[in-house]
Amino acid sequence: METIRDLTTQADRLACVALQELTWGAGFNEKAPPSVLLVAQKTGGLAVGAFAPDGTLVGFVLGFMGVRDGGLVHWAHMIAVVPEARGRGVSQRLMEHLRERCRSLGVREIQWSYDPLVARNAHLDLQRSGATASEYVLSMYGDSNSTQHGDMP
Repeated sequence: METIRDLTTQADRLACVALQELTWGAGFNEKAPPSVLLVAQKTGGLAVGAFAPDGTLVGFVLGFMGVRDGGLVHWAHMIAVVPEARGRGVSQRLMEHLRERCRSLGVREIQWSYDPLVARNAHLDLQRSGATASEYVLSMYGDSNSTQHGDMP
């Protein structure tokens, strides 16, 4: 079973960047660099990893804190798991950790976007987490150069 904990070192943050590149492609221009991962943590957000028993990063979640409609809100920005660890509940455990951390801070709403054309994301985001879709935004982030998205925005 993986250990879920904050990304605490520069090596952790660099491993997170490598995982982003593995997930979305080496030239992915939307990856969060180590400095953003650190600043997210310093300002109330989360940069959390799932670590295998040997210390290897196998998944992460990144999110930011903010205010919307007068209340605290957390934006879960990115989540990824290495291919060999997918299907083992790592994403769900990361999201449960995020939810508990947010709850402890008094956050009552967590928001995120997902690609409705990627079935595993829809399954995790709606079925497993119990979330509801409240807004549809066409091409929220615009065009992507991710290998995962191909020619689609």
